Amino acid sequence: MLGILKNRNYAILFSGQLVSTIGNNLYTIALPWYVYSITGSKKALVLSGLSVFIPHIAGLFVGTFTDRWIKKDTMIWVDLLRGIITILLAVLAIKHVSFYYFIALVFLLQLVGSFFSPASSAMTPLLVEKEDLPSAFGLSQSGNAVAQLIGTVGGGALFGLIGAPLLFFSNGISFFLSVLSLCFIRIQETIHHENISNSFIQNWLNGIQMIYRSKSILRIIAAGLLANFGLAPLEITFTAWIKGPMHSNSFSFGLINAGFLTGLLIGGLLMPIIRKRINSINTLKYGLLFIGIWIALIGVFPNFYWALSVMTIVGIALALVNTSLDVLLVDIVPQHMRGRVFGAFNGLIVLSGPIGLSILGSLLSYISLSWMFVIIGALSLVGGLIYYIPIKNNIGEISSQTQSV
Repeated sequence: MLGILKNRNYAILFSGQLVSTIGNNLYTIALPWYVYSITGSKKALVLSGLSVFIPHIAGLFVGTFTDRWIKKDTMIWVDLLRGIITILLAVLAIKHVSFYYFIALVFLLQLVGSFFSPASSAMTPLLVEKEDLPSAFGLSQSGNAVAQLIGTVGGGALFGLIGAPLLFFSNGISFFLSVLSLCFIRIQETIHHENISNSFIQNWLNGIQMIYRSKSILRIIAAGLLANFGLAPLEITFTAWIKGPMHSNSFSFGLINAGFLTGLLIGGLLMPIIRKRINSINTLKYGLLFIGIWIALIGVFPNFYWALSVMTIVGIALALVNTSLDVLLVDIVPQHMRGRVFGAFNGLIVLSGPIGLSILGSLLSYISLSWMFVIIGALSLVGGLIYYIPIKNNIGEISSQTQSV
């Protein structure tokens, strides 16, 4: 897999994004701690959480912009603005200005950042050969896992050691480093004539039409929504499981989280090997079935080592699922529409999380934790079973139809 780093452009993209993702994960850990430390209010924590979550809804629309713009330029401008906004957050934290000004900047930071993911996902296939996509997406998945692991392990400690303002400032510097790295990428990119000649509304409607009429994409979205809906309450269920039947503490919870992230890291590295033996559809199918079965089995033994082993295995499977999703979408979606599809897919998946947390989380007061794990696992299983539905990929026909609209 690491051979993909011989690709100069991808290596530059990967290294720059690894630095900025580490910085952003440290910021994500520091934000709620900082908000609660200056307000002492749970309502303020909820408000800060909403300011992070609500901008993700923009993912349903921002992909249309990224299809109309040069991807590299979009990513540069996004990270430049994110760097400036994060530095301003550090200044506001030092000056102890009104909490509401701070939250407004957090909202703006997330809104600007929503443009980055669809642009990055759409640009990666332009940097590497098709046969190298599993390695590229797999290594990116592993890099994200490393960043999350560093954030999880080091975020709280660094917050106590250097404080929120310096963590915010460091995050801003990481974005500027990302901008610098992006400037060294050499890529020839042209914008499809449809994206230039049509209005924004027409381009957006064409993207929605393609998603709606493509059985392949609808199946991917349905399976992803079900699985993410089910997995949303897993963390709070685990918290109750650890404090209750396992009779353990937050340290055990942290180790289990670290095991899950390590699984994500391993899964991303294994992707090229798996890809040679199993295609993307079967990886998604078996991966979701595998995740569902193992999560359902968590409640069988209230034992730390069992929980750690299961969540490490789940992390490996989830990394393979996420990477296969990216590869599959690149395979079936025309290049000039990838921003729209990636953006809409990510937006819908993000939206399914809070809904699943609200609905399934309410069941914790009425059913045992063991059955809660079964329900969560069952939804992932159903997501995997969706891939047994035989369909024909009609994406080429739909693409030609949308271009003629």
